[in-house]
Amino acid sequence: MLILGPNIARDVAMRTPGLQVNQSGEVQDIKGDPLLVLKDLLAGYRNLSDPITQLVAYQLLEQYPGIKTEYNDPITQIDLTCALNDKKEATA
Repeated sequence: MLILGPNIARDVAMRTPGLQVNQSGEVQDIKGDPLLVLKDLLAGYRNLSDPITQLVAYQLLEQYPGIKTEYNDPITQIDLTCALNDKKEATA
C-alpha cells in the first residue's frame, strides 16, 4: 500500500532519532528502544496526515500482534473514503 510518496516517507524516517535508513528507505539500524523509535516515526508521519498514519499504523500493528502488545498505545481503526468513489456510486 502506497499512501505517502516514497521520498516523503523516507525523509520522515531519516529524520527520526534512533532510526537509520538508506536512500532507498530500508532500515539499516535502530539505536535505543525500538518502541520509542516506532512512536517517534509515527509522530513524524502524523505531522503530515494523522488519519493516514492512524490507518497504516492500525494495519501494521494488526499484522504484528507481538509489536501491538508491546506498543501498548491503542490506535483506533478508521475508514478513509475517496470522494471520487462516492461520486461514482451516487451516479451508478
